[in-house]
Amino acid sequence: MLNVVRTQDSRSIGILSKQYVLDLTVYEVLNAIWKLSYREKKITQEQSSALLDSILLLMQRMNTVGINGLEKRMHELATKEGLTAYDSSYLTVAEKLDLVLVTDDRRT
Repeated sequence: MLNVVRTQDSRSIGILSKQYVLDLTVYEVLNAIWKLSYREKKITQEQSSALLDSILLLMQRMNTVGINGLEKRMHELATKEGLTAYDSSYLTVAEKLDLVLVTDDRRT
């Protein structure tokens, strides 16, 4: 989501609207913006604030879901597949809602 907003790809932003996002995503986005701004000095404080505003606007147009009640399945997937609890949360929600899981992570 961060890379789509940063590139201002209106087609991709339109596709993301009305899609599903975990409530945990805001933490991931905040951390990524902090890293770009504070640690890597790739964007200014003002740019980081504007980027966050754009992402929050996009997230308001998305369906936000939580993991409550899914903890046991998350644990099962994490231990069976060798995933972190964080990664298994995304997989569990996608599985529960019969969604295609899309990620911008380079890890496999």
